[in-house]
Amino acid sequence: VPLAKDVTGKQISKWLGVEDKNKIITLVTENEVDSDGVAKALQEYGPLTPSQLREYTQLSGIPLEKKLEDLSRKQQVVETGFTPTDAFHVLGQLSFGDITKAEKGAAIYAELTGQSVEEFCRTVIRLASEKIENLIIDYIVQKYWGKSLSSFLAERGSHPVLGVDFSVKIPIIGVGAAAKVFLPPIAEKLQTEVKFPLYCDVGNAVGAALVE
Repeated sequence: VPLAKDVTGKQISKWLGVEDKNKIITLVTENEVDSDGVAKALQEYGPLTPSQLREYTQLSGIPLEKKLEDLSRKQQVVETGFTPTDAFHVLGQLSFGDITKAEKGAAIYAELTGQSVEEFCRTVIRLASEKIENLIIDYIVQKYWGKSLSSFLAERGSHPVLGVDFSVKIPIIGVGAAAKVFLPPIAEKLQTEVKFPLYCDVGNAVGAALVE
């Protein structure tokens, strides 16, 4: 969840940071079996960062990550942090939610990385766009050839010898609140078009509700 839609009530400057402080986890439904104590800690102390969960549960690294992934998959927790959607808010390309929270998050990370707020936001969008582009390409490669190019795709922009561009012969379908500002440049880079279904802005929310 973007900071612009944060409802934890926690002051962003008090918890937001790098590594295991880059997000805050909120319990939304109780876990019936919580042998690891993660849900219990969230229920008792309210929204916590992974750093705080590690302190309360004595879990860390992969065990904690797997536990959070499991809770997230079951829609029992919500993770909030600075996302590309927040970056678009700060740059004035989106305007839903609380833009001041996105701006606070961007200011914190800009200071930590030694960039201006605008530079930081553009870096976030660029890196996220590159990741989405590579995921689309790798999905197609795996579907038709059964192999993954993920390791190559991650480094293709900086390869010292080989330069590769891809084109996609089918349209990209955009779903999500930020899709209309996020996907057109990616589609252009892949030499294709992006189409937006009716009510695409709330498509992810509808899907989540149906799963629940």
